[in-house]
Amino acid sequence: MTQHPDTGFDLAEIDRLMTTTKQVRQRLDLTRPVPYDVLLECIEIAGFAPMGGNLERNRWMIIDDPATKAAIAERYAETGRPYLAANAAIRVDDRSQRIIDSASFLVEHLAEVPALVLAMRLDRPPMESQGALAAYYGSVLPGVWSFQLAVAPEESGRPGRRCISITRMPSPSCSAYLLPSRRCASWRSATTPAPRSVPRHVARRRK
Repeated sequence: MTQHPDTGFDLAEIDRLMTTTKQVRQRLDLTRPVPYDVLLECIEIAGFAPMGGNLERNRWMIIDDPATKAAIAERYAETGRPYLAANAAIRVDDRSQRIIDSASFLVEHLAEVPALVLAMRLDRPPMESQGALAAYYGSVLPGVWSFQLAVAPEESGRPGRRCISITRMPSPSCSAYLLPSRRCASWRSATTPAPRSVPRHVARRRK
């Protein structure tokens, strides 16, 4: 164990969590429920993420009603199917096709996911400038990522997607990300790091 001398955190285990929290779709068990209390614990952890002005304006909705999930899945497919079809036509390499196949599986089975967690923020998005809009969503995304990290050890999937919500939300508010939550059928494959570019290929130092 590589322990930080000041915080006591297990650095190796933190690195393993960070490098294995990825999108998992086809290897997830759609038949096992995700306990409500587990989702609440993950939302509690997500509430400690950084947010603009330290204002707690983020809200969460756990959706497990079959009819509501089916309606959301229908809207999701209206965007997802043409988007994936367009990408399948231009991204013809094997790796891209596997990703598209995986995403297509989620599109077709979203209504079967035990619980959908919708990340929201009070107030409508400010459209007057890119900076204001970035600050608005920049206060949501850290919480979304913290939620996904918190869910990872609970054996749930972590695909996050922008979504137009058709559920009744606190008014005024805006939906930001939809997080399908279900348990892994194959946990070993879900905790294997995905291939990524090496840092020297994506980072530059300006002197």
